[in-house]
Amino acid sequence: MEKQFDQKIQYLEDKAADYISQYMHEMFLANSKNYESPKRFYVGITKDMDQNYSRHKSEDFDGKDFEYIVICKCKDADTAAKIEQTLGDQNFYIGKDNIGGKGGTEDSVYVYMYKIPDKDNQ
Repeated sequence: MEKQFDQKIQYLEDKAADYISQYMHEMFLANSKNYESPKRFYVGITKDMDQNYSRHKSEDFDGKDFEYIVICKCKDADTAAKIEQTLGDQNFYIGKDNIGGKGGTEDSVYVYMYKIPDKDNQ
C-alpha cells in the first residue's frame, strides 16, 4: 500500500514511554495556537498508519486530507498504550472512555496526535 500521509514518523523504539510522552507534549505546544486546550487534540494508537489515516480521513474529516502533528513508533504496544494514557491524563482526548490502549491491538506500536477538526470548518 502506498503511503497516504506526508508526516514523518519518529522512530523512537529505543526511548522510554516518559520520554516519548514529553516529546509529544512538546510537539503539541509547538503546534497549538492561542493556548488551545489539549482536549482539542486527539491521541491514539494503531498498528497501521496508512489504514489509520484512511479511517480518520473518512470518519473524522469528511474525506478531506489532514495532517498528524506527530507520529512516533514505540518498541511495543504496552509502551504505546502507556503514552496514550499519560497524554489522556494530561487532558488530551484519547476517546470517550479515556482509557489508554483500549482502541489498539497487541501490535499497535504507533502513537499519534492530530487536531480535532472544528465542526464549523468541515
